[in-house]
Amino acid sequence: MRDSNRRTKKYIKKIDGSVIGKRYDEVKEMSVKSFGEKIKRQVELELKVKEIVSSEPSIKHHYYILFAKQFNRWTSDEERSILIDTWTTRGLDIEMLSNIAWEIFEWSPAKFWIWDINSFWDVNRWF
Repeated sequence: MRDSNRRTKKYIKKIDGSVIGKRYDEVKEMSVKSFGEKIKRQVELELKVKEIVSSEPSIKHHYYILFAKQFNRWTSDEERSILIDTWTTRGLDIEMLSNIAWEIFEWSPAKFWIWDINSFWDVNRWF
């Protein structure tokens, strides 16, 4: 096991400005390229949303864009349904939210079936 003095010296070398600068220079080009690709996708998403919600007041466009960004991150049906409910509660039009979900992400809410309680408890059904 290493003693505390050795660990401290290693940490001091690790946080030295020249070392950090060198590491940053090594990954800077990759970072800029990755950021450029991300921004390009983000602009495309924003333009699609603005096209869909063009009939809404422009003051609300920002909120629809935020909805689309969050919707893009969440993948399960339950999370996406909750997200639609959340933004509807905040005052956005459910029809516009559904249009964004369908036209950009090709997603529509799943239909949940209500099981008949008798068929659920039917022992023969499960074996």
